[in-house]
Amino acid sequence: MTGECKCCGRVKELRLGHCWECAEAESIIDEGLDMRDKGIVVDGVERPAQTPMEKLKMLVSHGWSK
Repeated sequence: MTGECKCCGRVKELRLGHCWECAEAESIIDEGLDMRDKGIVVDGVERPAQTPMEKLKMLVSHGWSK
């Protein structure tokens, strides 16, 4: 369904009232994983982001910026 995202206000395709980008950012902040259950790779091993800086790096790698 297309509508206005409850978080960012953009008109996009929604999932439970939020656009994919906002839902993914929330997932990264909450779980350290993106919406595809992918985390970060450290020493060749993928794991959820744990620290605030790791989560910030994930957000930036997914296109978020100031």
